[in-house]
Amino acid sequence: MIRHWVEGKGVAVHLNAGVTRLAQRGAELHATLSTGTDIVADLVICAAGVKPCIGFLEGSGMKIERGIRVDARMRTNLPDVYAAGDVTEALDFHTGRPELNAIQPNAVDQARIAAHNMAGGNAESQGSLAINVLDTLGLISTSFGQWQGVGKEQGGSGVELVDEANGRYLSLQFRDDVLIGATSIGWTDHVGALRGLIQTQAPLGGWKDRLLADPTGFMAAYLGTAQKAA
Repeated sequence: MIRHWVEGKGVAVHLNAGVTRLAQRGAELHATLSTGTDIVADLVICAAGVKPCIGFLEGSGMKIERGIRVDARMRTNLPDVYAAGDVTEALDFHTGRPELNAIQPNAVDQARIAAHNMAGGNAESQGSLAINVLDTLGLISTSFGQWQGVGKEQGGSGVELVDEANGRYLSLQFRDDVLIGATSIGWTDHVGALRGLIQTQAPLGGWKDRLLADPTGFMAAYLGTAQKAA
């Protein structure tokens, strides 16, 4: 849906294609894709995610995988050393396993917890939650939690609402009667309630059947369940 949206605004989209070569030919900059397509470009931006800058910690004894390993209190394996933000491999909200989840909301939460504990408090993180909010030429899309869902053998189920003519899409994913993930396109009103439903892990009870019948009722479900749990 996002692809069709940007193509309608004159943007060409090439899927599963990386830039393999850049060459200046006269006044033109040519980008060659792995598909063999040659594109004349004014500007080439390489945006392939982030990688923590942790080389300076080599030999320090700090436990490092893809990032600095921390526990739920943002403690490293070294005494009185804490880490927070994009540099950390913190516990994942859903799985409890260390994950590199470099997004601003998690960094803010981790910094708060690290500071609280360094000052002598006792705060713990719920775990880092996957969150994406994107504005693509005016089309807003969001995703929270395990938006890909889980299998039926894990109690998984889901519902989709597709309205491409009006640029709107909504997907809700459940484990038993708990919302674990959501994706939306073209929705801006109350989408924060989707995050609230996921983070509180509130049992939906009868609200799940209502959402399966009409996923647009997620705000009412939040007010009826998650807000009370919070």
